[in-house]
Amino acid sequence: MKKIDPEQVPDVFEAMTDGEFEEWVLGTLKPKPTAQVALRIPVHVLEHAKRAAAERGVPYQGLMKALIEQGLERLDRLSA
Repeated sequence: MKKIDPEQVPDVFEAMTDGEFEEWVLGTLKPKPTAQVALRIPVHVLEHAKRAAAERGVPYQGLMKALIEQGLERLDRLSA
């Protein structure tokens, strides 16, 4: 895989305020087809996700899915 310098790739999230980013991520929580998976993650990450979701009044699993999706889209932009 070609190594890419992240500094050379524009990041649409960098221009967003924290509030705009949060609004955008929460907007991705619309229902989509899903598949069940088992995933082991560190306890502190799960606890952090649950706290963050509770503060926003959304299900933690939905928030985690949205954040994973956005992270993958960011990787796609870096490798394009």
